[in-house]
Amino acid sequence: MKLYRRIVIDMTTYKVLEADEFEYRGPIAECKGGGTSKTYNYDKAYNRRMAAIAERQQSIADQYFDYWKDTYAPYEKELMAANLQMLPIELESAKIGLESMKERAEFESGKMQWETEERELAKPVVTEYYKEALAGVDPEEEARMARADVAQEFEAYGDASRREASRLGIDPNSGAFASRIKSTGLEKAKAVGSAMTGAKRWAETENYQRLQDASKLYKGGIGAV
Repeated sequence: MKLYRRIVIDMTTYKVLEADEFEYRGPIAECKGGGTSKTYNYDKAYNRRMAAIAERQQSIADQYFDYWKDTYAPYEKELMAANLQMLPIELESAKIGLESMKERAEFESGKMQWETEERELAKPVVTEYYKEALAGVDPEEEARMARADVAQEFEAYGDASRREASRLGIDPNSGAFASRIKSTGLEKAKAVGSAMTGAKRWAETENYQRLQDASKLYKGGIGAV
């Protein structure tokens, strides 16, 4: 047996650098450790119960494994096979969906471009519309026009009445005819007043309606220019 009095080793290469050794032949003492004769007391009944529980758990686990093997394993295999068959269809469906999204995006882009062009074209129209709505209709002018129209109608009626009187042999300068003309004049005055009032009211209503329509147009559509 070789014994070392001193030894130096390179720990990176485990190469012995120095060694002071000699050969020994003789008795040796072995350090094998010791033991005790103490007896361990355990609960046999408890150990039996725990062993029964462990065996029961193992039995249940075996039953569940058999159930999975006979029932779920075939189902999972069929499900995986069906999914593999559906995979090309799902990929094609996804491709169609992407194409549809692309077409939709192109449509929306074209729609936005069209709306932009429409808005540019509509700007002068809408501007003119607002000008007309704000300018409105002149109630006094409408009233004058209504008075002129009624006067023209009564003038034509007076001429026709004189011709009709002459045809019937009635003197246009007679008192009866003058009374008739006077009555017609009163009717004319009432008609002129009514026409002027109606024309003013129509003009006011028209102006209000134009402003109302203009305010609605601004809230959406091409009016949002």
